[in-house]
Amino acid sequence: MQSNKLVRVGTVSALVVLLTACGSGGGTKDEMTTTEGANTNSANSSATTSTYNAGSQVSGTESGSSKVSDSKMMPVSAADLNTVYYFDFDSSSIQAGSIADLDQLATYLKKDRAHSVVLGGHADERGTREYNMALGERRAKSVENYLLLQGAYRSQLEAVSYGEEKPAMAGQGNASMAKNRRVEAKL
Repeated sequence: MQSNKLVRVGTVSALVVLLTACGSGGGTKDEMTTTEGANTNSANSSATTSTYNAGSQVSGTESGSSKVSDSKMMPVSAADLNTVYYFDFDSSSIQAGSIADLDQLATYLKKDRAHSVVLGGHADERGTREYNMALGERRAKSVENYLLLQGAYRSQLEAVSYGEEKPAMAGQGNASMAKNRRVEAKL
């Protein structure tokens, strides 16, 4: 009789745990898992990498956890938008500093479905041409996926890769290479 009671209590406890786990799994963009890593873009500084539930990644240079800004100020026009988003070396993770700008772009696109954007992914000259084309595509797709999560329509977005073919800045130094690791949004 007592073992029957234990089985029932155990079953009820398992159901409560299961329902609690299912209830918290939907997630929003603000629910992120953070892991500490090293920032290859600046010497000896720590970075935070945050992964959204849908798989897009966001990284930042704060020593604490990244926060996604809730302030979505509506830009007056396309000219008010920041349309260049930079990436760390050999990474397609969106930097935390680009989130507010991408949120504004998403709001701009949601406001009018007639607006569209071409997301051009770029890489610095390190690596083979083929590798850099693939890296540029991953970067453009990462931005595209983030914008889709924010409510932009797939028909408004086109992701393309230029690899190392269209550098923003010529040169072999870290500063020029950092400017070449980017996605440009062409409205």
